[in-house]
Formats: sequence, structure tokens, C-alpha cells
Amino acid sequence: MAIARMCVKVGKAGSASTHSDYIAREGKYSAYKKGEELTVSESGNMPLWAKENPSEFWKASDKNERVNGSAYREFELALPRELNAEKQIDLVREWCKQELKDHPYSFAIHEGKASDGGTQPHAHLMFSERENDGVERGEKQFFKRFNSKFPERGGAKKTYGRGSYSERKESLIGLRGRWEEAVNHALEKAGKAERIDMRSYKDQGISEILTPEPKQLPSQWRKPEEKAVILKIRKLKKKIKTIFFEIKADIIDFAKEKEKREEESEKQKHGAVSRFLNFFSLGKGTTKSEVIDFEKAKAEVEKELAEKERKKKISEEVRAKNKALFEGIFERERLAKAKKEEEAEKARQELERQKAEQEVELQKVLEQRRQKRIEYWEKRPRHWTKEREALEKKVHFKTASPQEKTDLRKLRFVQDKKATNQNVRSRGREDEGR
Repeated sequence: MAIARMCVKVGKAGSASTHSDYIAREGKYSAYKKGEELTVSESGNMPLWAKENPSEFWKASDKNERVNGSAYREFELALPRELNAEKQIDLVREWCKQELKDHPYSFAIHEGKASDGGTQPHAHLMFSERENDGVERGEKQFFKRFNSKFPERGGAKKTYGRGSYSERKESLIGLRGRWEEAVNHALEKAGKAERIDMRSYKDQGISEILTPEPKQLPSQWRKPEEKAVILKIRKLKKKIKTIFFEIKADIIDFAKEKEKREEESEKQKHGAVSRFLNFFSLGKGTTKSEVIDFEKAKAEVEKELAEKERKKKISEEVRAKNKALFEGIFERERLAKAKKEEEAEKARQELERQKAEQEVELQKVLEQRRQKRIEYWEKRPRHWTKEREALEKKVHFKTASPQEKTDLRKLRFVQDKKATNQNVRSRGREDEGR
């Protein structure tokens, strides 16, 4: 029979891309089935940049819509299984043209198993609240605020989901009615007698017939005659559990005793186990079934101990590997530190060597200057007086005052002129002698 069901959902920002992959069985949902098979998936009214790959539109919606806004809306529609797959697809396509107009949309039809063993086809139709008005907009601009004066400067306009609560409620009732008409028209066109009714049971006048099953508390029983049997089973299970834990405790004691005897002597192992078995048999009974149960429990405990030993060995191996790893890390760090210290020591020695070389060069320069000064004062003219020599030194080393500089100029004029005259007279005498 045709099922009347429509579910309207609003998708929060950030969930559109994931939901698109889910309904189209793409991305991480490519191998997802969960009892449902994908029949077909289509998209329409997409902007130019998302026509080839509609999933890019839903990714952009997640990225650019407001955080507290809605990235998409969805209709979950039960499709009549009386229609074949082709007619079901045509029904969804006609519904998209009728209700969504120019809104970008993606839909997928899934076919699951119904409780009666038949098929349960249904459609997931997700669409954007924004209308594709034909203006070419980029990925970011499409989701911006709409500009009524200059539409090409703003984003696409939101034309779905507006109005007050009462208006949206009336719109939903009208939407359900139009879906009822679309499905019934498709069934009639296909020559099927089945019809759906999207009204509530109350509006259909059958609310008194279909009353919900009364809920019962955990302490209540639907069939009191079963209570005694169930309580007896619970009591027996509890008793069996108690006996099992007692036997398990005895087995653990036996295992400890066995381990202790093995440490004392390997030769006494079988004897110790036999004596303990005899002691256990005397305490618990000597029937064959009890001995078999004990052997099973003993094998279980030994298996548990072996598993613990195996885990212990693995843990020790892991600790050893971690220790070796950390030792290797510490060794590498130590070698790196030693290498850095060695490089620092070499750099320090090189710096000291360069400093020593510079010191030697400086001493050489100072010595050369000292020798030049000595040679200069040794070659000074003989007519210099001690007063002039002192002033010359002060001027040479830039420690003379202005007055001392003036006095030196006077001395130079007088003494140099006097020395010149003496040289002229001496040359005249030499000429006369010749």
C-alpha cells in the first residue's frame, strides 16, 4: 500500500556538504548501505560554477552562509511502491518544478526494506533557500546579502521559509496537501487504485480507533502467568553464578598451589597436582561429571594465566623497546650537545687566535710609530732650543694651548731666520777660501 509521509527539515550551517554526500552516497559514504540502495541522484538550478559538481555548491553553502543561518532545507518523501522506478523519478522531478521553482536542489531516491518484506522507496530532496535568478555570481557573492537596488552587486535572494509561525504552519499544511494531490495524480495516471491521505487521523475521523498502546512500567507484566517462570530462571541463574565463582576461586587457589610446587621441584609437579585433585575431590565430590567440570574450569584458568603471561611478555618487550628508544634519543641529544660544545670551543679558540694576531699587529704598528718618532726627534735641527723642542712636542701630540702655539710660531720665525743667515755667511766664507 502507498504510504503517506512527508518530513520537512532545516539543515544548520556546516552540515550541507556532509548530508549531500550521504544522500548521494559519495565521499566517505560511497560504500554506505545500511539496508538501503541508491536508485538515482540528480541536481538542478545550480549556478554556473557548480553545474558540473553540485557538491561544490553545498560546500560553499557551509563555508559562506551565516553561522546561525540555515545551509539547506530538506523534504523526506515516501514514494508509492506501486509505481515503478521511472515513474517515481518523474514524480520527484515534477514536484521539484512545482515547488522549488528556481531554487538550487539535489535529490536522491533510496530503496529500503519494509517490515512486510516489500520495498520502501523514499526520496531525500535538499534545496537552498536562495533563488537562482540568472545573475552570474561567484561562489562567495552568491551567499551574500541580497541588494534590491543593484542585484548584480549583492547575493542571491532568500525567498523560502519566510513569515510568522502561524503562516509557516499554514504553508506546511498546504504543502502536504499538494504532495497528496501529486502522488494521487501519479497513481491515477498509472492506473493504480491506491491513494494516500496526508491529513491527520483526527481530521480523518479515525483517532478513536487507532489509540496508542498503553505504556507499562518495568515492574508490570503483560502476562502474569510468565512471572513465576521468569523469576525461577533468574533465581537459578543467580545460584549458578554463585557456584561458578566458588569453583573459580577454588581453581585459582589450585593454580597458586601448583605454581608453588613447580618452583620447589619439577619432579614433584604431577604428584602435587594429583594430591590436590584428590583433596579437591574429597571436598567437592567424586562423581565423574564434577571431575570433568573441574578439568574444564582448570583449563580455563590455565588459559587465562597463559594469556596474562603473554601480555606480560609483550608489555616487557614494549618497555624494553621504549627504553632503547629513549636511550637512543638521549644518546643522540648527548652527541649533539657534545658536538655543539666542540664547535663552540673551536669558535672560541679561533676568536682568541684572531684576537692575539690583532694584538701582535697593533704592537707592530705602535712600535713603528715609536721608531718614527725617535727618528724624527733625532733628526731635528741643531738650532732648536729646549723651549722650542718642548713646544714642538706639545703641538705634535696635540696638547698645546693657543698661547703656546703662538709662542712656537714666534720662535720658529726668529730661530729659522737666524739659522738661515748663519748658513748664508758660512757658504760665503767657503767661497772666499776657494
